[in-house]
Amino acid sequence: MEHPEPQIDARLTLEPIPPSLPSPPPGPGCGVVLEFRRVVPAALDGAPVSAVRYDVYESMALAKLSEIATTLARTHAAIGVTLIHRHGLVPAGDTVVYLAVRAPHRSAAVGCLNDIVEVMKRDVPIWRMGVVPRVMPPPPIGDADGFPRQA
Repeated sequence: MEHPEPQIDARLTLEPIPPSLPSPPPGPGCGVVLEFRRVVPAALDGAPVSAVRYDVYESMALAKLSEIATTLARTHAAIGVTLIHRHGLVPAGDTVVYLAVRAPHRSAAVGCLNDIVEVMKRDVPIWRMGVVPRVMPPPPIGDADGFPRQA
């Protein structure tokens, strides 16, 4: 059976990805809308962070995101893919990748989403270039023995 061409929306942004996006319209034949968010963790390698910087080769990255989404949507017979990747300085807790897959069945949506994430990590020229450490507040000032002073 011939599947219609999937609808692809691939974007790069410097702006925050909202915590709640309206789900993409399912369209005819859609039985599943599966959404995924990758957020910047509050700690990397055990060290607390306040932000992570992502650098991107924009024109190549956008072309690769579109190509990957289109190819894998076709492979998995998905109806559509929305893929947004943030770059620049992204604070801990903020979304860096938003991905929504629309498909007729769960297995197609899950397979497509997983494959897009794996291929994107490997092939798209977006790099985690820097981590901004979270500065911990200094301990309270105390006497020479280190204990806080009593009022």
